[in-house]
Amino acid sequence: MVFPSSSLIALLIFVSDLLVSSCRVLPFEKNSSVTKYCINGNAISISYPFEKQNILAVLKPHGGNGLFDFSYFGLIEENQYPDIKKTTPILSVSTDWHAPFIVSATEGIDGDDVSNHSFTGGNHQYNNRSSGSTATARCSNIRFFIDGVQRKAGCSFANSIEIRWTNYVQAYNTRKTDGSGREVLKEDHRLVFNGSSFLEECIIIPLENIYVEKYYGIQVSGHSTIFPRIIYKNTPNIINTGESFSGDNHTSAFVAYGDRYKILCEIDDTYGIGDFGYYDGNRSAFSTSSKCYFYLIKNHLFNYGDTLAFKGSWELMPSSRNTYIEEIVE
Repeated sequence: MVFPSSSLIALLIFVSDLLVSSCRVLPFEKNSSVTKYCINGNAISISYPFEKQNILAVLKPHGGNGLFDFSYFGLIEENQYPDIKKTTPILSVSTDWHAPFIVSATEGIDGDDVSNHSFTGGNHQYNNRSSGSTATARCSNIRFFIDGVQRKAGCSFANSIEIRWTNYVQAYNTRKTDGSGREVLKEDHRLVFNGSSFLEECIIIPLENIYVEKYYGIQVSGHSTIFPRIIYKNTPNIINTGESFSGDNHTSAFVAYGDRYKILCEIDDTYGIGDFGYYDGNRSAFSTSSKCYFYLIKNHLFNYGDTLAFKGSWELMPSSRNTYIEEIVE
């Protein structure tokens, strides 16, 4: 059957609208955007330029509590759809990059093990490990926004990618062995990818009066493998390995790196609890044998309805590229 020209135009418009609505476009090499993504359920894969190839970053719910977080980084050819099966692995993230809490309720203490000041939330189950027990937090309302428009599925290009989700976290003295412990705070997360960096904004709201012993904000794994060395912003001329700490209460950035890759982590020290006003110590940034951290809260009481907020960022890059921290020395 031959369509009249006006009908053919109408059909083409219909097909074009259908493709856009399903978030599918022409093959990647035909588009000028450099960031590609695929959304599959509550997971998103993001491909973006890195030297002669692309980085593939995968974010999804995982770990002991099934919270949304970074899951995987790998190398992929720039003309490939974002597919983990087509990558060369860089780092599989088996822990939390969004921090857990050591937090207690000040009233209505009804947990099954109230004397054990364990982490809750993040990757920490009732047994304070990543598996073998029950959840101490839950994740809800994961949403993906591509150039300002919410998308629920599909693969395409993006100038900006925004991810929003909410976590609800139990206290160590309200958690229960069956996982039914009372939630004492919520975290509203907003993570934006701008083409090279992941920009985090987190708002923490106590659901009752709570006491926070420790909270790190954002962190990085791989310190024992691909990022074995770390330089703190306050001491840019000192290269640290293994366990180390900044030695002050206001270090807002560090670079962790190895022979091929480095990652710049920063806290906005002009915004909210990122000013380290709730931390009094000499380890505002520190590393263990396997991870690198900030220290945003130490031993503070917060009331129902308080709002605690901070901004931070992660940027993965080649080790050959200097960051502003290293340029301080030069």
